[in-house]
Amino acid sequence: MESGKFSFEEFLLATRDGVWAIGAIAIIFGGIYSGVFSPTEAAGVACIYAIIVSYFVYRETTLHRDLRDRRAFDVPDRISSSSLSRSRAFMRGC
Repeated sequence: MESGKFSFEEFLLATRDGVWAIGAIAIIFGGIYSGVFSPTEAAGVACIYAIIVSYFVYRETTLHRDLRDRRAFDVPDRISSSSLSRSRAFMRGC
């Protein structure tokens, strides 16, 4: 990938890859502005959405491995792992 040049094809590929991540934003803002969720509830629903997308769409992890591995319940490790994978997804489009 060359730096400095815009490619519409790469833009579309990055958008397609990130559409599931954009869904979390839609849930948060859509739920808050429509009055369905409070901000705290919207965050909780977005977390559940992120877990479902992580398991079934991106297939980054499996439930069997997580239940077997005690580190799966280590929240700080999960947050950093999730942040790194989202960063990689966004950097793919750059």
